[in-house]
Amino acid sequence: MNDPPPPVGIDLGTAYSAIACIDAAGIPQVVANEMAELAMPSTLLFDAQVFAGREAKERREFALDNYADGFKRDIGKPYFSRPLRGQSVPPEVLSGFLVQKLVRDAKPIVGEFESAVVTVPAYFDSRQRMATRRAIALGGLTTIDIVNEPTAAAIATGYERQRLGLASERYKILVYDLGGGTFDATLLVVEDNVFKTFRTDGEAFLGGRDFDACLSEILASKFVEKHGINPHSDPFYAIALNRLAERAKHALSDQTQVQVQFEYAGIAHEMTVSRGEFENAIGPRVERSIMTCQATLADAGLTFADLDEVLMVGGSSRIPLVRQRLQQEAGRPITLHAEPDQVVAKGAAVYCAMASRHPSIPQDSQFEIVNVNSHGLGILGVSLETGEQANQVMIPRNTQLPAQASMAFTTAKDNQSNIRVRLVEGESENPKYCTHLGRGTVKLPSGLPRGTVVHVQCQYDRVGSISVRARIPSTGVDAVVAWNGEGHESLEPLGRWRERLCSRFDGETPNGDVRQSQQNQTGKAGTPWPSALPRDTSLQADSERGRILERLDQLYRYVADHCEANGESGGGTSSEFGLAQVRRIGERLQILESAQKAILAARQSAPPLQDDVESKSHLSTIQIEHHRLTKLHDHLKVEAGRQRFDSPRPLDIDDELGNEIRRLTNWLLEPDSRISPGSQISSGSRISPGY
Repeated sequence: MNDPPPPVGIDLGTAYSAIACIDAAGIPQVVANEMAELAMPSTLLFDAQVFAGREAKERREFALDNYADGFKRDIGKPYFSRPLRGQSVPPEVLSGFLVQKLVRDAKPIVGEFESAVVTVPAYFDSRQRMATRRAIALGGLTTIDIVNEPTAAAIATGYERQRLGLASERYKILVYDLGGGTFDATLLVVEDNVFKTFRTDGEAFLGGRDFDACLSEILASKFVEKHGINPHSDPFYAIALNRLAERAKHALSDQTQVQVQFEYAGIAHEMTVSRGEFENAIGPRVERSIMTCQATLADAGLTFADLDEVLMVGGSSRIPLVRQRLQQEAGRPITLHAEPDQVVAKGAAVYCAMASRHPSIPQDSQFEIVNVNSHGLGILGVSLETGEQANQVMIPRNTQLPAQASMAFTTAKDNQSNIRVRLVEGESENPKYCTHLGRGTVKLPSGLPRGTVVHVQCQYDRVGSISVRARIPSTGVDAVVAWNGEGHESLEPLGRWRERLCSRFDGETPNGDVRQSQQNQTGKAGTPWPSALPRDTSLQADSERGRILERLDQLYRYVADHCEANGESGGGTSSEFGLAQVRRIGERLQILESAQKAILAARQSAPPLQDDVESKSHLSTIQIEHHRLTKLHDHLKVEAGRQRFDSPRPLDIDDELGNEIRRLTNWLLEPDSRISPGSQISSGSRISPGY
């Protein structure tokens, strides 16, 4: 009989990631990687191969445009915050490479496995959770379940106490989880081996990375005060100073002051930074975390005095000020976990063993988890009275899961064929401040009169996945909901991305495959024009409106290229002035590309010892300026194309292209008679008064 696969848990962190497994004795163990590290830096560098972890971090100063870190903060967005080797890369792809490295290092130790439990911040919304699942799949694993990081920490702690015979029948615990990039405050009640989350709150941009930035600013200010020049003005030295700040931060957890030496512009300067200076800089951020804890407890009608324990986890919980402020606010002793940056991965491994009924975990040690939704779930509709779009929250945040709610819609006209439903997460009535999850089309039977009521039901399952149903009371018919989650398009495998990102960068546009796909049609002047929106471009849009805007931008870029190819210039009109700007920036980009190629060629031919810091600094500066001008060039090209298309002068382009621009523009201007590319869409759904 074959042994069951080992139970594995993965903590995919902003700053560090870890993988844990349950051993034969039923004890969770964090697995060391090939560099004997229990926590691997969540960093990547793309060169002739993909470097991950410590290797990437140590090489980052030599290839800034190839280096990525902190991409967990972008998970759920279409792309990582900046291009890598000139390409826009989805954060799931970067996380997938990280998972691949974790798995590759772990398998020789724990054995073969194909699935794992993965942790996420409790405050992650549905898009971020779905994106995390996609990242795990790209890395070659199946996600058994997703568990919130504070809950995983509480599970690991509770399991250890149970093994030691110290478990309580019922206790209330607040988990303060301050990691490298995110913060969560989660209130749990543990009773009869059930971990029930009552309230959760947090921030997706609060953690050790922000503290590093504060300390880096202190060091830069000291350098400026002494020498009048700012190291942050050079990206190469800014990275070096941030690395120095991270080391100083760790030292200040044990010392009241540290001395650091930094060299910039040929000037070596020794600086002293005190714990007090550091604490003054990070104080407002620490206070934000304390206020979040207070709000979480108040929302549950509790105070710190009602708790049985306050548990601190996450690597940044080691900072003395953080512990002092939380203990001062709690008015009681708090528990800093002995392994604050490992406990989450261990809890995930324990939960994996329980979920898979692994024999290493005794049956009487099984736990049950009850979650809540960290964000309200609502439907975006249009009021018949005001005509304004608004978010109508159906399932408020911190509702125990599973949960469901329904909303009544009415048809706007006789024989309406469908109703469009847009789901959002967030508490604000203003859709601008909510996360757009996707859209559903309720297909209606024919013959329904105007004003027919349709009940649309949305449901969270136990782990927070969303489903949509619809019912028409007057007919007793269940309507079909065609659901489309936005931003959830399929991604190419890591092998394809490795080919793109690990080929030698030569300054050429990396999207050659997209350009190839656009050679299907040509305009009258022989210039290729885009017949369809490429997949990579559609990923940038968060909504149907966003996709239309992306398509229009693409068409206006073609108009600008077409005009430039036909020699339109001079004349004093705004469109021609814009085209002249586009040409000037294009010339500047060519100069930068030539300089970049020259430096790369010199570095390749020079002996290793001559591959000096100065050339690397110049190269990174050129690459950053190239990226900035590329974005400006693209923006000006779109604007010039729009102005030229709207100008009264005749424009020699295909009628089909011009008609498409006008059709898409009408779609944006007339929301009640919207037209998508090539097809008519029925009028939008209407929330009837009172809903």
